[in-house]
Amino acid sequence: MINKILPDLSKRAIGLDLLRALAILMVLFYHGWIFVSGFFPKAGMLFFLGYWGVELFFVLSGFLIGGILIEKVLNTNSFGLNTIIDFWKRRWIRTIPIYLIALLLHFISINYIVGFPTSFDFRYLFFAQNLVHAHPSFFPEAWSLSVEEWFYLSLPLTVLIAFIFPTKNKEKRLLVAFLALLLLFTYFRWSQSDGTFDINSWDKNIRKVVAFRLDALLYGVIAAWFFITKKSFAITYRKYLLLLGAILVLIAYFVFYKKFCAGFNNVFFSSLSSLGFALTLFYFKTWQGPKNKSILNAITFLSVISYSLYLIHYTFLFRVLNNFIIARTLMNASVLLFVYLLFAIVLASLFHYYFEKPFLKLKEKMKA
Repeated sequence: MINKILPDLSKRAIGLDLLRALAILMVLFYHGWIFVSGFFPKAGMLFFLGYWGVELFFVLSGFLIGGILIEKVLNTNSFGLNTIIDFWKRRWIRTIPIYLIALLLHFISINYIVGFPTSFDFRYLFFAQNLVHAHPSFFPEAWSLSVEEWFYLSLPLTVLIAFIFPTKNKEKRLLVAFLALLLLFTYFRWSQSDGTFDINSWDKNIRKVVAFRLDALLYGVIAAWFFITKKSFAITYRKYLLLLGAILVLIAYFVFYKKFCAGFNNVFFSSLSSLGFALTLFYFKTWQGPKNKSILNAITFLSVISYSLYLIHYTFLFRVLNNFIIARTLMNASVLLFVYLLFAIVLASLFHYYFEKPFLKLKEKMKA
């Protein structure tokens, strides 16, 4: 099965695959940790594994999608509505069909396996369930998928509007448009800050609301702009930028955890985290990867199934296991955690192979 899933490694950016693999492992381990968390009451800070995993996904998406759009603008004479429609077709054939399959599976599992009656919320079909308000309890991990889908919709339109009036300096026009959009969404988040901070309210009403989070992906877009237009600088100083990025992420975490400033926690914590992750991308974009083929295959495998793994690991698997199995000892809880992680990867592999991969092939045909 693994050999059937692995793509042509020569076409992969192994460094970005590593980041994607780390991101999904952080999210997966954070949710799975709940099985053993009762035995480690002071391990609440592991919340940041899940947080960092999702933020890393956001910045990576911005970097990759932004890079595609930037290349199109800079390398073509025209960037119009037809180009955008083609972009949307290829993105949505990649993400939406298997999302809808997962949505159906989750609805069935919650209603007929877990036995918790839930009416279907049609807002999920349009990623509108958390557009300007808190995300519902059903399929809770879908909040980040909504952020990404609205980003795929809004970024190309922003680029199109930016070039209503022709310009000789396309690079500068793009950067101004990206920065303006970043400031706009940061302002939206600032407008919600009332000078107080409560982590549960922040997580529910700011962190997981689309209108306040699109700037996270824009840091990746701006990183892509720098890599494409200032490639020599980005490569030359990639190690220093990696170190700076790691420091910024840790500083953001320290200030947030100590609750020094409510305004920082509500508004700029996510900004500083996203900026830190964006600065690490230059190093990993050019990283050649390990020489050990088994490690290389493992990284690529986890990266390839990461979207399927994100879709099925929690609502479909975790909630079912957590509903029927209660571990009363640390040993039993540890075994349950291991089984959960193993099942999640196996099920995601099957989901990817039978549902996601056919749509990936269709996307490649559309590209050709």
